[in-house]
Amino acid sequence: MMAIEKCMNDDKNKFKARSAFILKFLRRIRTKTLITRFLYVLFLMFTLSCQMKTKKNMLDRDEYVFINAVLDSISHDFIYLADNSTIGVLIEDTTQIFSDKLFTSRDISTFRNQIKTKTISNKKWDRSSIQSLYVLQKIELDELFAHDISQGWNAFHQNYGQGFIMCSFPIFNSDKKMCIVEINYFCGSKCGGGSVTLFKKIEKKWVVIKNYAEWLS
Repeated sequence: MMAIEKCMNDDKNKFKARSAFILKFLRRIRTKTLITRFLYVLFLMFTLSCQMKTKKNMLDRDEYVFINAVLDSISHDFIYLADNSTIGVLIEDTTQIFSDKLFTSRDISTFRNQIKTKTISNKKWDRSSIQSLYVLQKIELDELFAHDISQGWNAFHQNYGQGFIMCSFPIFNSDKKMCIVEINYFCGSKCGGGSVTLFKKIEKKWVVIKNYAEWLS
């Protein structure tokens, strides 16, 4: 009897030991799984953050299709485009433009929303998406004209050419059949011109309808 009880106790101890080992093993697996899942979530968050940061300063496909078509149609001797796409006239004075009877109240609301969101996001032209012009970074232009405007233009003419274009991000009306864009060109300290231009899509081509706030120097 003593021997039988001893065997039974040994079996119980072995069972407890095995059970403890299995539980410990399962806990380890569970811990590793949780850690793996946590690391995977962190990786996804990091990836999405990088993608959002990259896209934050980039314009969308419709805007690039439009701006490339417009730049191709403009007759000019300039081959450079400044990368900053912020707009001046549309932010500072919208009375002349948005009082135009060509636009519905929905169009005007759509325009204003785009001006607000795109100005805040500080979007820039992407070099790889502009077809007809070389894109100059704002920092390059700032360095040229940091100390003296005349000397800066002398350096620009020697290193780059005649001048450069600054083009705002385009803003579309509600059905994307009309678009407003501010295009300015600069060729010297007292040389330049530009306007805010309204384009309309007619038979798949963007056609100039009207110019606002024209200037010439």
